[in-house]
Amino acid sequence: MAAPLSTPSQQQHQQQPKQQQWGISAPISSACPSPLELQQTEELLKTLHDNRLFESEQEAAKRVIVLGKLDVMVKDFVYRVGKLKGFPDSLAKQAGGKIFTFGSYRLGVHSAGADIDTLCVFPRHVEREHFFTIMRDMLLERPEVTELTDVVEAFVPVIKMNFSGIPIDFVCARLAISQVPDDLELSDNNLLKGLDERCIRSVNGSRVTDEILRLVPNISTFRTALRAIKLWAKRRAIYSNIMGFLGGVAWAMLVARICQLYPNACASAIIGRFFRIFYQWEWPQPVLLKPMEDGPLQVRVWNPKLYPADKSHRMPIITPAYPSMCATHNVTDSTRSIMLTEFERSAELVEQSILLGEKSWQALFTKSNFFQDYRHYLQIVAGSSSSETQLKWHGLVESKLRQLVLKLEVVDMLQLAHPYIKGIDKIHYTLNDKEISEVKNGGSLQHRSFGVGEDSTTDENNNGTSTSSTHIQYMKAKMGWTDTEIDALIPFYTTGFYIGFVVAPFIRNGKGDRSGGDQGRPKLNLVWPTQDFLKMVKSWDGFDESTMSIELRNLKGSMLPADLMGKDKKLKRSQTKTKGNNSSSKNGSNGNAVDGGNPLMPKPENPNKKFRCDDDSPPIESSIIIIELLQSPSVQQDAALSNHALQYLRIKAIKVNQRLSEHWSSNIFLLLSFNQQGDVEAKVKLGTLLDGQLLEAMATTPGDHDPSFWKAILDKAEAEIWGKSLFDRWLSSALAPCLALVESDLLLRQKWNSSTSMNGKSGSNHQGEDNDDDNDDHKGDNTSTSGNDARHFRLLDAILACADDEEKPATDDDSKGQQQKRSRIKGDMCYLVGLMRLKGVGLDKDLSLAVMYFEKASKLGHDGASYQLAMMMEDQYTYPDLYDIDQSVALYEKMITSKRKKKTVGTSKSSSSSSLSTTASSSTAVASVGNGGILTLSGPDASALIKLARVYYEGNHQGESRNLDKAYQYARKVAESAGEKYCQFMVGDILLQRKDIQQSLFWLTQSGQQGFPLAIEALARVYFEGIPPLVKQDYELAHEWCLKGDDIWPSGLGYCQSCLGDMYRQGLGVPKDQMKSFEYYQKAASQQDAPQNYARYMLGELGDMLVRNIPVAKDYYQIAARDQYEPARQRLLEIETLEQQEQEQKAALQTSRKPWRIMSLFGGRRKLTT
Repeated sequence: MAAPLSTPSQQQHQQQPKQQQWGISAPISSACPSPLELQQTEELLKTLHDNRLFESEQEAAKRVIVLGKLDVMVKDFVYRVGKLKGFPDSLAKQAGGKIFTFGSYRLGVHSAGADIDTLCVFPRHVEREHFFTIMRDMLLERPEVTELTDVVEAFVPVIKMNFSGIPIDFVCARLAISQVPDDLELSDNNLLKGLDERCIRSVNGSRVTDEILRLVPNISTFRTALRAIKLWAKRRAIYSNIMGFLGGVAWAMLVARICQLYPNACASAIIGRFFRIFYQWEWPQPVLLKPMEDGPLQVRVWNPKLYPADKSHRMPIITPAYPSMCATHNVTDSTRSIMLTEFERSAELVEQSILLGEKSWQALFTKSNFFQDYRHYLQIVAGSSSSETQLKWHGLVESKLRQLVLKLEVVDMLQLAHPYIKGIDKIHYTLNDKEISEVKNGGSLQHRSFGVGEDSTTDENNNGTSTSSTHIQYMKAKMGWTDTEIDALIPFYTTGFYIGFVVAPFIRNGKGDRSGGDQGRPKLNLVWPTQDFLKMVKSWDGFDESTMSIELRNLKGSMLPADLMGKDKKLKRSQTKTKGNNSSSKNGSNGNAVDGGNPLMPKPENPNKKFRCDDDSPPIESSIIIIELLQSPSVQQDAALSNHALQYLRIKAIKVNQRLSEHWSSNIFLLLSFNQQGDVEAKVKLGTLLDGQLLEAMATTPGDHDPSFWKAILDKAEAEIWGKSLFDRWLSSALAPCLALVESDLLLRQKWNSSTSMNGKSGSNHQGEDNDDDNDDHKGDNTSTSGNDARHFRLLDAILACADDEEKPATDDDSKGQQQKRSRIKGDMCYLVGLMRLKGVGLDKDLSLAVMYFEKASKLGHDGASYQLAMMMEDQYTYPDLYDIDQSVALYEKMITSKRKKKTVGTSKSSSSSSLSTTASSSTAVASVGNGGILTLSGPDASALIKLARVYYEGNHQGESRNLDKAYQYARKVAESAGEKYCQFMVGDILLQRKDIQQSLFWLTQSGQQGFPLAIEALARVYFEGIPPLVKQDYELAHEWCLKGDDIWPSGLGYCQSCLGDMYRQGLGVPKDQMKSFEYYQKAASQQDAPQNYARYMLGELGDMLVRNIPVAKDYYQIAARDQYEPARQRLLEIETLEQQEQEQKAALQTSRKPWRIMSLFGGRRKLTT
């Protein structure tokens, strides 16, 4: 008989309502539960027990034993590393080591068979590499450990294993302390000091779990509600962080937030309100359990106001432990839509049926019908020849599936892409290569394919077992095979992943009339996302094509493997056909937007379909539709049509924000400030199309394909430009002015050769004979020829034609605005060609030609070119031949002067000026400070001012051109308007030299608070040493700033660490602590700056004083003396003198000593000599 369920909870809820506020807002209701709600909670608990969510006492005890063994192993592991590093035995044992649990086990909501998330913490002398080598080998030696695999490069590095049959996820963290005691708690934020990001993420797993438990008003209610929500999420197939849904921690935080809003409610009431509240939640408003807090680290904390990536999170749920992070950054548009739909469905079910007694709680936990809900699926099958390889290959492919979903979401005809939350693992016993090929493509072998895993599907006669011995017994019994025949079988392992599609219905003329069947239906093109995904996973370092495989297939629901449909299940489709679509089946079509054959290589568009490209036709915004048009024979055979289609794709690739369209000319900084990257998908498509990758896909795809058109437009140089611009902000922004060249060939010819109308020839024809040599070094075959190739527009030739075109004298018909526009476009193109020459993108890398084009653009008033030249001329290491600090300064000052003039002129212009003119608002220097004082530029002024201030402050390597007055003038402007930390330091330091102490300390403090190391060191020096008689020594402030200096990544500031050593040694502002003093001197001694020799000297002093170890002290003195540190040399002379005197005394003692006698124990006399 089971124990009574939750009887104590009835007594707990008899209390008076609690008035305490939990979380960031007051409770919605503090009412106690009604008798009906308590009864419903009892029924809920019974349902959870029926679903076997509670483990037995024996299994719980087994988990405790396993964790105890792991804790002992961790201490032994730390001991071994200490001995390996030469630690004395006692010190190696005292180093300690400890394990912590987190996740569902720590929350107390784990079910039978669930894994234990375990954290191993160790002291600073142990490295992460030791954990994944020594600790891993120790685990492998244990007979209880099976299925061990390590994922070192994961976001959180982990060792996965089964320990005595219990799954363990083992992560590690290296703390910046010398010993890890058994009573260590991780709640102290200062423990995070000195940790790298991976260690912080590992430690925060346990810290977040503990914070959640601390922030809920009733832990028992929270655990019951969370068990129910986790079971519901798993049954509804929305429990998977890696697939873009929510993971265990995120679900726990959502439940905890409802518990805070209803602190006295019971579990049934919490669940009832859970679905309704989060369905109506105004996403992306974040879910917070407490206000985000500041801490001792200079690390990134979730802040959508500072970080664009944080602003893009669709369902932000923020962890309560410092540093706050978003636990749901993986959520995509599709998975968010799916979860909201489930919230709505479950809210109606609970409110209208379960809480009213019409249905039981089991109705909430019915499994989803994922494999019946969609008409079309994408099947991804990852396979390999061994179980060990498959474990890693399966994990790699699974980790990349979310990227595939993101790519699928931008396909125009796909309304939703729903990934299934886990892979379907199988083992197949094959006879030959043909059968291996069959299972690689998702097939199964009758009586020889078996499911693997707890929820896997299995052969109907296999009874759910998945061990090799049971497989062999089954095959012998079913097929009557002998041992010899069984031995000849070749095992092959596969994992199938599935993504369900919702395809937009085909509507003709906007009225839903589909009487014409599927004629003219656009085709669903999955080439681009699938090819990119394949390239991504196959680029993994561990990929071996001889032993691993991956295949993608588009399947109709009726073509899914039978074992996924379950027994006696009829197909149902949520995506029904539109009325009037019956004719499609008669014509042999399935009514799907995907054609037959290979769905990843769509068939050509209807050849009778025409593509309008006249002036009245609207621009095509869909890059998918453009590709489909390019695949149409009618378009391929028409030069004007194909040219326009490619141009629209280029427009998509470089199109910038509408608000910037009138400001882009010569203002590369404005474009950079908005991080304009164009349409990423269009760039990928252009790179793939022009690079010949589509030709390769055609070669491997069955069917008749005409490659002549794709060969004609082949342009590897332009493909490289689009590919590199995906990752190069400067290049991507420099491409923006090309929009004027790409929009129309006619517009291009009218701008650059008014005497000749556009005739469809390549832009290279306008370069003249003098530029033939420049064309010879293009990367790839860029040159235009007669015939079919001449009809295609070449972007690189057009850019070069504009950049190399000679300035034409103005005619009477040319207005001043037209002349300025031509100069701007020419400057933009010269700057772009200079970048390509500098980086070797599209053109051969040539520094001299790059400088030539930058100089031409600079003369035409292009600020980006002037800035690039100035940067190159001040960089004596990268560009030693160009080094000219005076010329660099002149260019920076020219930028400032020219921008001021433009601003004066711009303020008098009308707002209706040309779209390419630079207005006053775009040329005004505006700067804002991001995290850590990183300057975000929205104009070249601020950047040029910073460079000028730095050059005049630092001078060149010979100390020339140093002008503190000018440095102060420029730095003060940026420090006041932008808050840039280096400029604030320069202002403070110059004022300090001028003895303006009050202002100096203000600016140094502003810079130091942003974590600028030089400012922190200057403030520490001022307060520690004082500036008599202006500033008195203040050891408390000195201690505060020195601690900040010690925290500077990666190893702290040597001066601050030396000062801390002095303060703890002498008790200056802090209690005396010789051991802390010794530690800080050790840190300072490892630095490369001047205080290291003083620190080494003081280590010698402390070594002599603390441990009376003259040899150790002498070693430190000798190290400092080698660097000509005079006090250390003097101390060495003293030690050598003392040692010489001691040796002389010993020698004198030995010569003067005479033989002496002692009485033996037996009464005799023995003569002893020295």
